[in-house]
This record gives sequence, structure tokens and C-alpha cells, in this order.
Amino acid sequence: MSEQPYDEQPRSAKKKWLVALLLLIGLPVGGYYGFAAWKHAATHVSTDNAYVQADMAQITLRERGTAIDVLVHENWWVKPGQVLVRLDTRDYEVRLAEAQAALTRARESVDQLFAAVAVADERRRATH
Repeated sequence: MSEQPYDEQPRSAKKKWLVALLLLIGLPVGGYYGFAAWKHAATHVSTDNAYVQADMAQITLRERGTAIDVLVHENWWVKPGQVLVRLDTRDYEVRLAEAQAALTRARESVDQLFAAVAVADERRRATH
């Protein structure tokens, strides 16, 4: 009779422990690297024949206008608050002059109304 030693386990039990150990270690490691790969793929653009990785920001104007001078070129580094484009000021000067003329007309009409109130007040006093 061949007897197996007490501390020796059958092969299938050893395989089960080995598979369980590999799964216990392999699943978290694979999940970590899988998540890292997914995160990288979601934020980086790749092509078959080139490497593309860039930080880009959209530039929007506060006011519409005609650009007379562009102070930066493509792929230049810029700082927050840096002037990128100079706009033609003639359109703004015309709008400013129109607004000042409207303000002057409004002040004149207010002055006329105050004068009319003063005349009406004098007429009221003269009749009483």
C-alpha cells in the first residue's frame, strides 16, 4: 500500500489554491492597470502615424471687432491675462460718440423738464 504523507495535498486541491491566489492578486492588479489605460485613452488622442498630446483652451472674445494685430502664433505658450489680439477701436469710438450724444440729449430734455416745472410753479404762484 502506498500511503500519502499527511501534509501532502492532492493535486486538484493545490490547483484550486493556486488559481484562487492568482485571482486574488491578478484581479485587483488587472483592474488598476485597466482603469489607468481607460483613463489615458479617454483623455489622449492617438493616431497610427503620429503622437498627439496637447493642452488646448478655447478663446472667446468679450466684444466683437476687427482684429488689426495678432500678438501670438500657433503653438505659443500664453499666460492668463496676456493680450492675444488687438482690435480696431474705430467701431467702439463711434458707439461711444453715439452714447455720449444720447446722454447729452437726455440731459437737455431733463433740463427742459425742470424748466417747464419751474415755469408751471411760477404760474401757479402767480394765480394764487
